[in-house]
Amino acid sequence: ATLAKGKPVPIVVDYACDLGKSEAKAVLRLFWTPPGGKETPVPAGAYSTLGPARGASSDPAGMAAQLLNLTGGAHCRLVWTVANKQEADAARAAATAASPWSNVNKLEAFDTRTKTVRKLADNANVPYMTPDGAFVVFHRVDGPKAGSYAIPWEGGEERFLCKSWATSAWRDPNTNAVWVFASNGSYNNSSYDDEPKGIFRLRLDKPSVRESVWDKTGPSRWFWMSPDGKRAGGGLPHPKVDR
Repeated sequence: ATLAKGKPVPIVVDYACDLGKSEAKAVLRLFWTPPGGKETPVPAGAYSTLGPARGASSDPAGMAAQLLNLTGGAHCRLVWTVANKQEADAARAAATAASPWSNVNKLEAFDTRTKTVRKLADNANVPYMTPDGAFVVFHRVDGPKAGSYAIPWEGGEERFLCKSWATSAWRDPNTNAVWVFASNGSYNNSSYDDEPKGIFRLRLDKPSVRESVWDKTGPSRWFWMSPDGKRAGGGLPHPKVDR
């Protein structure tokens, strides 16, 4: 979640996925940490279920009210992916995807100001926002458009970033440039000779500008940089995480 001024909202999101129904449903459990305060869980039963049956899709105003209540009125934006189980089962039966969910996931976005759920893209996985909330970064696993992309929050043309798995976005506090971190070889152990090995970063506004960040222990499915740029963390090496 992101504040209107681009500052991150300290909310912990815990989710669960129910694949036993005709529709996959993701349940978000939100925690709000006031500045200088302690983490406060949502009251019992205060959950938002994202899906056609309930939650954001059927009661966006109710979801907005819950979020605004948690954040003290701070503007929030959320992104997630949702898939229809029947479409996923068909993809699995036809063996059309390395992961049966990968080519049926739909990227959706929600804003507490507009109180609407919008579809941003198809065949999307692991979305996250840039620090200013202006772009959503995601990865496509299969097909001719496999790779990492960025799409404006308001929608529009997708921007190809790289073939490798994009893991996070970070704003340089000294230059305000937004960098996307990516990991070469983190999915199905596939690596690309024309991209930096291990962890590298690229400029969101100019993806051809790339710099190696860490190549000592192989790729990582996840990699984050602290806001001040002094610390970083990840699961290294993928898929055998032991550091």
